[in-house]
Amino acid sequence: MSLSNPLPYPPSHSKLELLPPELLHRITTHLPLLSSLTTLSQTSRSLHTSISTSGLRSFHTLRFPLSTTSLRSDVTTSRNWDRRSLRAGTALPLSSTALVEGSDGFVTPERGRKWSVAKGQTMGFVPALSSRGGPGREVLAVGAGAEILLRTCEVDERSGRRGWTTYRPFGAVEGRDDVTAVQVLGQEDDVEQVIVGTAAGRLDVLNLRTDGDWTVPYEIVHSSLNTERRAVRDLALSPARTHHRDQHDTLISAVLGQDTLALYDLKAAQQGSDLRIPPLSSIDLSDRSTPHSQVWRTKWLSNTAVGATLSSAREPIRVYTLRPTGLSEQPISKIAIHPSQPRTVYPLEPLHATNGCVFASGGYDGVVRLHDVRCSGRRAQYAARDMAEYGPVYSLLSRPGHHLLAGAAQFDLLSVLDLRTKGFLRIPLAEVENRDHETTVINIPADAEVEEVVGLGAAPDGRYDYRAAKGYSVRQSSYNLYLRDRTSRFEGPVYSLSSPSAYSPFVYVGIENSVVQICLDGATDATPDPAVRMALTATAADWVQEKPPARSRKDKRPSSQISGELNLKSADHGSLKVTEQRSVVDAQGRGSIGGPLDERW
Repeated sequence: MSLSNPLPYPPSHSKLELLPPELLHRITTHLPLLSSLTTLSQTSRSLHTSISTSGLRSFHTLRFPLSTTSLRSDVTTSRNWDRRSLRAGTALPLSSTALVEGSDGFVTPERGRKWSVAKGQTMGFVPALSSRGGPGREVLAVGAGAEILLRTCEVDERSGRRGWTTYRPFGAVEGRDDVTAVQVLGQEDDVEQVIVGTAAGRLDVLNLRTDGDWTVPYEIVHSSLNTERRAVRDLALSPARTHHRDQHDTLISAVLGQDTLALYDLKAAQQGSDLRIPPLSSIDLSDRSTPHSQVWRTKWLSNTAVGATLSSAREPIRVYTLRPTGLSEQPISKIAIHPSQPRTVYPLEPLHATNGCVFASGGYDGVVRLHDVRCSGRRAQYAARDMAEYGPVYSLLSRPGHHLLAGAAQFDLLSVLDLRTKGFLRIPLAEVENRDHETTVINIPADAEVEEVVGLGAAPDGRYDYRAAKGYSVRQSSYNLYLRDRTSRFEGPVYSLSSPSAYSPFVYVGIENSVVQICLDGATDATPDPAVRMALTATAADWVQEKPPARSRKDKRPSSQISGELNLKSADHGSLKVTEQRSVVDAQGRGSIGGPLDERW
């Protein structure tokens, strides 16, 4: 990738090129945006050469330290977040290969079955999501009521193939046997292994066959974990599974019932057993000081630390470490978000490249907070974003390049937070702590003075520093998206978020009765990432269809409009003005890439 130079070089040399290479390197790595690096390269010919040859690579390594993709893909992804170059559609099966289970536990395929949302839910199912990506292959698992939906997509240089597999346990009843948590484990000989937890207290490892040629019935439940019939509220895999596929110490943390955090060995679960596999250890998280507290979520912050969140607790965030005997009996960290009153926290999400030291939390009070376990006192906590007008924060997802996604409880709202901006920390921490009621709305202007300013830029030593990134408009980088699709009856919560990998261009959003797929791709981009465009074309074939927008007979321009594509709505943080995406057809010819926002806005 090279930098274009449409502007003429100035007649006089820039004084910057007289600086030693070490200082110039510090300047280029300090810049928060690729556009800033491009502008700097246009000040002189020597700087243009230096930045094109080494500055771009340094920028890429610093901003995306764990990336396995190309420089072009990472920079394009970061640019698309900033410019809101997004495409979305409803990812649900039109037809599928149904795995029909008999009373003996064996399944047979029924191919080409038309799929529809099962009846029996009071308001619609709450999607439980998990996705996993590898070279040329992506898997999405959806818990849709009492049913499991599995989509596999394979993309090569010339074409893409995708297919849906559905499974409903024998005798399962909507509401009673709903899937509450799901995790994709990986592929073994045309079989996708998925671990599924239900409200009825089942925690099973399933073998879901995705190839279309098999006819011999087989037993779908590979193994079962012992939960003592307690409802499975949440489950998470340790990070070792992501980076070391064959590592034998991968663990599963699960929230059972209202007060238990249990730890299971994934290796034992994958080996299979006729007996229910007991947990390695379990601990009681009930808070005696607040008798109505419950455990809600669990999340691995690193490969040795696991977090749990509670409701109505004085210290609603607990972090435990691994011991040779299992989980530590006492938490290594207990975090309160109010000095004296009990509070409720739902999701936890570690930020990339922080080794679990910095993580975000979403509260019932509608505030996204950042926590740094390396610090003590008030510096360990930052009130990041007040979303109280949208209700509690139900889901979080961290993206490389300093973006954090937060799902709200109303309006199908997904908030995109840019951690680099000075205006990111929107409210004084003291005012958040002193609220009498959790749903109180405090209107603070974007330029208000705050006690701490967070600019989570990666420092040269790999740690995060807390310096403000000046000169970048918060209204261009942090914004809200409204995701109501054609299958939703109401504007409700964003229950869950998932992405196949840290650097995947796809994000899956679970809303009531549906799943929205978001792709970071500019429909009007003259030079799109070909790998992203190919994967989008393959997966979008299952989007809920509608009649394409009418085109004039005289309009001969090629269009990349996808049937079923949603026109998202968006608003800047702190603004009441909501704008809607134009269709791809209407956006054709509105100009080239380079403006503050994508041509569809």
